[in-house]
Amino acid sequence: MKRAALLLLLAGPAGAAGGAAPFAFLDLDAGGRPAALGGAYTALAGDAHALHYNPAGLAAVSVSEASFMHNSHFQEVSHQSLGLALRSGWGLAFQTLGKDGIRRTTLANPSGDGLGGFGARDLAVSAGYGRALDGLRLGAAAKLLRSTIDAWSATGAALDLGAGGRLASLGGLQWGLALQNAGPPVRLDRP
Repeated sequence: MKRAALLLLLAGPAGAAGGAAPFAFLDLDAGGRPAALGGAYTALAGDAHALHYNPAGLAAVSVSEASFMHNSHFQEVSHQSLGLALRSGWGLAFQTLGKDGIRRTTLANPSGDGLGGFGARDLAVSAGYGRALDGLRLGAAAKLLRSTIDAWSATGAALDLGAGGRLASLGGLQWGLALQNAGPPVRLDRP
């Protein structure tokens, strides 16, 4: 059986006002299959990874399932993701990236002797729903985002919207469209 997938991705990332985006970890893949496909999973998402790629995929879940991934990156940076997709079309997702024990340094003390350390952590928690309407899958998800680096932190919210389906006239070609991480600008602030 031949299968083909069409991928369309529109991204409007929740960015930072006047600086680097504190939520760049949202671009990391969540799961073995999506990572093996280089993140090209918008049209195929119909499992526990749906909220990470296209919330419309929640409408295609036929059996409730969960997925957990742990990845150790260079310099002891750890990345975890958890996805849950229910047959009812509801889903939950959790993603975190972090590193503890970063040595504090200064220009006068580049080795950091006696200065202590700090940590950095990013977190995303999302909930969403997907539904099929006349062969068209539609979905939406809301995300709560948090980023901390030492005493600096940023909190934000974002919205994901998605659509997808199959084109029977083209041999069952799967297609997907997702708007991800759309939200107001945020910035890292110190308390």
